[in-house]
Amino acid sequence: MSLIHITTALITTILLRADSSTVTLISAEKSYEVTLAEMRNVARYTDRRLSSSLRFGVKTYNLVYKTTYKGKEIEASGVVHVP
Repeated sequence: MSLIHITTALITTILLRADSSTVTLISAEKSYEVTLAEMRNVARYTDRRLSSSLRFGVKTYNLVYKTTYKGKEIEASGVVHVP
């Protein structure tokens, strides 16, 4: 299974847990990424203790999905940050 499939599955699971209605993921596009090295570099200048405790970078995804709101199917959007 590729990373894209794993990420899409994770995002779909998050959406389903957030709402008990039927949710259909339309798109999940990576919009931004901060690598572990970039985070540690910033932490060195703000709090050196934090730098050594960081373990992962962060990826940001813009989501578009169909859901039900007040009995009507709507298209909604959101953002998910994944370590």
